[in-house]
Amino acid sequence: MPSGRRPNLDKRIADLIGQLRKALVAREQARSESTVAAQMAALVSELQGGHVATAPTPPVTAAPVAVSKRGNRKPRSAASRAAQGAKMKAYWAKRRAAQTKGGQKVGAAKG
Repeated sequence: MPSGRRPNLDKRIADLIGQLRKALVAREQARSESTVAAQMAALVSELQGGHVATAPTPPVTAAPVAVSKRGNRKPRSAASRAAQGAKMKAYWAKRRAAQTKGGQKVGAAKG
């Protein structure tokens, strides 16, 4: 067992519950404020003679976000990856040839 003071798990759980409660209250407050703002905008436009019939906005729900390794990028095909590999091989071959020809690194600062 590691030396030192043992953590107070009850306090840690209580802190996590408090954080969760605050997050839930903040989310509900934001949802209600957006609903009230939409209703007020509809009332103001109706009072100004706009007669805009707007449907009530549905409550905003936070959908679980799937985490992927690639982020927002779309998947690449095997042919696309092969073409990119060929381009990179040509790039590095050209770079090595220039480096051996000139005797110094390409892009290195001179001075």
